[in-house]
Amino acid sequence: MRALKALVLFMGLMIVGGLGLVGYTLMTKGAAKLHSPETAAVAPASEGNFGTLILSEPKGTTIASVTTANGQALLHLVGGGVAERIVVLDLAQGRERGRIVVTPP
Repeated sequence: MRALKALVLFMGLMIVGGLGLVGYTLMTKGAAKLHSPETAAVAPASEGNFGTLILSEPKGTTIASVTTANGQALLHLVGGGVAERIVVLDLAQGRERGRIVVTPP
């Protein structure tokens, strides 16, 4: 009976210690990720205001979807009598970086 109590106590301490280790690892990895250069480089883009960006698109053009990543916005444009296209915008500088035009083969 005494050995069983010792085993249960030992296993309980192992569980508590393991949870403490997992918590410590999550805290240190999370703190390191917050201070990484990648995050610091992207953060000003989301805080800044670059004013008004005017895209010259034909009448009837609509935005099908918008995706943002790494300080850039990808606009999926359709219609306007032109082929489907994706416009890449630099959010930090407020300018168009390029276009991807989807044409049939």
